[in-house]
Amino acid sequence: MKSILICIVLSYVLLAGAGALKNPSFESKVPLEWKSGVYIPAERSEERASDGRASVLLTGNKTSKMTAFSQDIDLQAIPGEVLKLTCDIFPESFSEGILFPIYLQIRAKGGVQYSFVRLYPQSLSRQLGQWQKLEHFVDLRKYHGIKSIRLSILASANYTGRVFIDNLTAEAWTPSVALITVPESDSCKNSTIVTNLWDSGTKNPATERSLVKIRHDKDRLCFDFELTSYALNPVSNQRSSFKSKHRGRDQAVWEDDCMEIRLEHYKNGIPAESYYIGFNADSALTDMRRDANGWNEKWNGDIRLKSAPGNGKWTAQLDIGMKSLGMKRGDDWRINIVRFDQRLKKSSVLVPAADHQDMSHAARLILAGPGSAVKVPEFTPDALNRRRLDFMTDKGKTWKIACIRNGFPLKTLSGSVSNRIAAVGLPGGIQGSVQLQISISDGQGKEIWRTPLYPCSADDLQGKAALKSSGVLRLFINGAESPLNTGFSLPQGAAVVAIQAQGGKTLDGSLKIGSQTFPLDASWKYMENPPQDAAKKEFDDRSWKRWNASVKTVPGQGSVLLRKTIMRNATTLLPVLPDNTWRLTENGTYLLQWAAGAYTSGEQLKRPMNDFELLLEYTDGIKYLGTGVADKTFYYLKKSEQPKYITQELPPVKENGTTYRRIRIRVSSPVTLSGEPKPGLPTLKCVYSGCNLVFEATAPAGSEGTLRIRAAAEQGNIVELANTLNFQILPKLDAPKADHLIFLTYSPVPQFENRELNKKLLKTIRDSGINELVTRACPAYAKEIGLHPFQFFYPSLGTLGKQYPELLNPEFPGHWFNPSVLTRIPGIQAHIDEIVKLYFARNPHLDKLFWDYEYSPFPGRGNHFLCHGESTFRIFAEEYKIAEKITPELLAGKYRSQWVEFTCGEIANMFRLFGNAAAKLNKPLAAYSGYESPATKELYNIDWNKISPAISMGYCGYGDATDQIEATRKALRGKPLVLGLLRTGIAASSDNAATIFRKVVESRGGVLLWYENLNDAYFLIQTAKAVTAAEKSWEFLKKGKRDDSLAKRAPGLSKAVAAFRLNNTGLLIFLNEGREARTLKALPCGFSGTLRNPDNGQIYFADREISITVPPEEIVILQGNLRK
Repeated sequence: MKSILICIVLSYVLLAGAGALKNPSFESKVPLEWKSGVYIPAERSEERASDGRASVLLTGNKTSKMTAFSQDIDLQAIPGEVLKLTCDIFPESFSEGILFPIYLQIRAKGGVQYSFVRLYPQSLSRQLGQWQKLEHFVDLRKYHGIKSIRLSILASANYTGRVFIDNLTAEAWTPSVALITVPESDSCKNSTIVTNLWDSGTKNPATERSLVKIRHDKDRLCFDFELTSYALNPVSNQRSSFKSKHRGRDQAVWEDDCMEIRLEHYKNGIPAESYYIGFNADSALTDMRRDANGWNEKWNGDIRLKSAPGNGKWTAQLDIGMKSLGMKRGDDWRINIVRFDQRLKKSSVLVPAADHQDMSHAARLILAGPGSAVKVPEFTPDALNRRRLDFMTDKGKTWKIACIRNGFPLKTLSGSVSNRIAAVGLPGGIQGSVQLQISISDGQGKEIWRTPLYPCSADDLQGKAALKSSGVLRLFINGAESPLNTGFSLPQGAAVVAIQAQGGKTLDGSLKIGSQTFPLDASWKYMENPPQDAAKKEFDDRSWKRWNASVKTVPGQGSVLLRKTIMRNATTLLPVLPDNTWRLTENGTYLLQWAAGAYTSGEQLKRPMNDFELLLEYTDGIKYLGTGVADKTFYYLKKSEQPKYITQELPPVKENGTTYRRIRIRVSSPVTLSGEPKPGLPTLKCVYSGCNLVFEATAPAGSEGTLRIRAAAEQGNIVELANTLNFQILPKLDAPKADHLIFLTYSPVPQFENRELNKKLLKTIRDSGINELVTRACPAYAKEIGLHPFQFFYPSLGTLGKQYPELLNPEFPGHWFNPSVLTRIPGIQAHIDEIVKLYFARNPHLDKLFWDYEYSPFPGRGNHFLCHGESTFRIFAEEYKIAEKITPELLAGKYRSQWVEFTCGEIANMFRLFGNAAAKLNKPLAAYSGYESPATKELYNIDWNKISPAISMGYCGYGDATDQIEATRKALRGKPLVLGLLRTGIAASSDNAATIFRKVVESRGGVLLWYENLNDAYFLIQTAKAVTAAEKSWEFLKKGKRDDSLAKRAPGLSKAVAAFRLNNTGLLIFLNEGREARTLKALPCGFSGTLRNPDNGQIYFADREISITVPPEEIVILQGNLRK
C-alpha cells in the first residue's frame, strides 16, 4: 500500500543535550499498531518550506488509513517523570482531516495508551504561512510498568494540506529553580525588587511585609531592606516590635528578629562554598563560610551594614565585597533570603524550601548589566481576584506562566511585555489548588527572571452578594461596611459577615464566595434593632435568634441584622504540602493531621465553639479509615481530657460530574481555633486542637483526586470555606528488607485505639525498607514485621538517690545524677545491672539501649551540665593537683581544657557501667551525639575515643564535615557508625534517595532520618530507592574499603562519585542530589574489561571515560572486575 505522505528529515541528531532527544532519525518502514489496523509508513522527499527551511512535510493522505512517521524513544536517554515534547510547525495550507504533529504510543502493563497534540483546519486557520511552537507534556507516572514509547507524526485519513514540522524535541521536564537577575547600578532606585516573602511553614505569602532590593556595582553586591511589623498596640508601632538584644560582630543574631542572606557557589554543578550573613535591627552581624571541611565561624567577609528600627519599619542597607566571596559575572550562584520573626515564632523566605537552611530550591543568581531590573508584584488575594500579576521589567520582551499540579504543567500561557509591564494573566478553567511559575525573557529568548513555585487556589474567592429586600440593605465585613454592588474579599482567619435590612418587610437571597453559596437560612443569627456595634467581630451574638428562612420576612419594625462567621484558611492540614498535593502509594495507609488554627494567618475566634464538626469530602481513589487525637494532644492531655470523635458517613454528592464521598466528624468537646496551648502545658501551638485522619489508597498508581475539608460549628453559624487538597497515588512500595544496614526514622507514629489503624500505618512504613522507628504504637507487631521499635534511654536513680545524697544533681532532681559520684560508689555495677534489667523488662520490644548524650560540661548550654557539683570539683582538683578553690568561672577559663578532658572521661566511665549491664543481657549500647571534634567535647561532653570501648555502635550527625566523620569512624575502631539527616518545620520536608544513600556511603552503617515526614509518600519512596541501592551494595559498604582512586573525576565531585573495592571487584556509585538530570563523568582506574549496571544491564568499557546521565534525585551503580 503506497502512501501519499511525503517527509524529509534534515540533520537529525540523537541526544542534543543531557536528557533530551532532538530531531530523531525517524524510521521509514515501521508498522505501528492501531485500533483499525496498521499505519502506512512515511516516505522521504527533498521539499523545503517557502522560507527555505528544510523540515518534515505532510502533503496529504487520500487513503482510509493513518500515515505515520515514527521513532522509538530511549527512556534511559530521557530520565524523568514528566516528558516534554516541543516542535515548530509551519502550515502553508490545511483544509481537511486531522493532523497529529506530536503523537505518543505508550506500551505499559495495562496495554497500549496514547497521548498526542491534535490539530484541525480551523485551529490553524489564523497561523497559515508562519512558524509557531507547540508544547505537549506527558506524565509518565500515570503509566504503570512502561515497556516502550514510540513518537510519531501522524496524518488522518483524507488529510489535505501542506504542513512543515521541525525541531521535534523530547526531554525530561521538571519545574526549574527560581532565577533572579541582579542589575548593575549605583542607585537602589534601579534595583531588582522583591515585594513580599513566603511563610516557611504554610508556604503562603507572609503576613508581615518584607521589601528587598538587590543590585551590584561591579565590586559589591548591595541589598536594601524595608521590613514592617504589626503594631503591638493600637497607637503606634515602635522599635519594641523588633526583638534585638545582641550587639557587635559574630553574635547569635538568629535569637533576635533577624534577616539572613544565604549564598552558595556552585562548581561543576554542585555546591562548593556556602556563605551565611545574618543581622538584627541594631546592626549586630554574623557571617561565616562553609566548604568541604564544614562551617568556619571565624570567617569575616568584606561587609558594610547600616540597620535601624523605626516607627513601624525596620530599614537596613547591606553590601558585600564580591571579591571576598570570590563572586564574578558568569559564575553559578544560588541565593535565599530568610526573615525570622521571634514574636510570631515564624520565618519567611524568598524561595520556599524544606527549611530555612535548605538551599536545594534556592534561586539562581545572575549578575547582569545595567537596565535589567525586575520588580515583582505582591502576591495578594486582590491580585488573584483580578486574575493578573503585573511585573515591571526593563529588558523583558515576553512572559510565560505555567500552572503546575503534582509536578505536572496543567496549562501554560504566554504573552508580550508592553510599556515595561508584563501583565501576566492567571490561567482559568482549573479547579482546586495549583502552583504557578512565571518567567520573563529578553529579546533573545533568554530568561531574566523566573519565580519560585507560587501556591495558588484556582478558585476565585471574590465574594458577591445576591440579596433582595423591600427596604435598605447594608453589608458589613468585620464591622466595616462593604458596597453591595461590587465584590468583596474575606480576610484570612475568621470574618463576621453581617447583613442589615432597614425599613423593609422582606429579606431573601444569598452570598457567593468562590464556588460556595451561603443562602440566608436558619444557620444565620439575627437581632432586631441592633446596637451600632452589632456588626463588629467582637460583639457577642450567642443569645441571638435563628433566622426563619421559610418566612423570608423581616420580623418587627425598624431594622434587623443577620450575622454569620465565615472562616478562610482558619485550619490547616499537616503536613503543609508546597504544591498542595498529598502523595500516597498504591495500597498504602497514610494520615493527615488536621491542625485547628495553629499554623494559619489572620485573626481567629478566641472563644470555644460548641457543636464543632469537620466535614470531609473526597473523590474515588482513597478510603477514610478513622480518626484519632493529634500527637501532641495525646501526649500532653489526660485520657479523660482528650476529645472524642464521632464519625458519621453521609450520602455522597455529585458536583460537575464528580462524585464526592462524605464523612462528618463531630468533636465531643468545644474547640478553640486560636492555636494557643492549654495553660500549664508546654508552649506548643498544636497542643490542644487537632486530630489525625487516616486514609488508605484504593486506586491504582497514576490515579488522582481531590480531598476537601472544612470546619463548622453552632449549627452552621460558624463555617469554614473548604480547604482543598489534591491527592495522587504513586506506585506500590516494594523495597527489599534492609537486613544489613540501619534505616532509622524519628517521626513519632501516633497511637490509635483501633490497633488495626496502627498496623496498617506501620506496614506501609516497613514496605519502604525502614527497619527502625520511634513508636509506642503496637510495638510487638512492629517488631514482628521487622520494624524495630526505638526509644531514648533516660537512666533513673531508683533508690540510689536516698543512699547517696551527693549523687543527685540539683538541676535535675530525682532524674539525673552526678557521673563522678555514680562511678565511684562501691559495688555500683550491680545497681546499674538492675536498672538496665528493669528497663528492658518494662520495654520487652526494644533491641538496644539507645543513649542520646548532648549535655555540656559548662552552664549556659540549656542547663545541661551533669558534672557540675562540689563532689566533682573536689575530685577534679585532686586529680589535677589544683590547690585553689574550684569555681565555675575557673573551669570556663583558666582550667577549661583540663575540665573538658576530665569530664569527658567521667562520662565515658559512666557509659562503661551501662554498656556492661546491657552486654549481660545480650543487648547493645548505642550512643548518639555530635561528630568527634573539639566542639562536640565542649558542647556535649562526648569524646568518642573515650566512650568507644563501652558502646557497640555510634549514631551521630549532622552536616557534611568529612574530616569529623572520618575522625568518628576512627574513634569507633570498626564498630558500626550511623549518620544522620535532619529536617524540621511543618511542611512535608524530606531528603531524596541520593542524599539518603550518600549518608549510608559515608557511614557504611546506616542512616538516621530525623523528623522526615512519614505522612507524605515522597519520603517513603525516596527511602525505598535508597534501601534498594544499599542492599545491592551492602557487602562493599560493610566489608569492603572505600577507594576513590578507582575513578578519576572532576574536582568537586567527591559527593557525587564514590568507589569501593572488595576482593577483586570494584564498585562505582554515581549520585545526583539535584532536581534536574545531571551528566556525571569518571575515568575508571584499576578495572579490567567492562563495568555493568545491574539495574538495566548496560555495559561500559573500563578503558574509557564513563559518562552517565543520572536522573534527578537518583542513584546509578556500576560493578566490574579489578585488574589482578
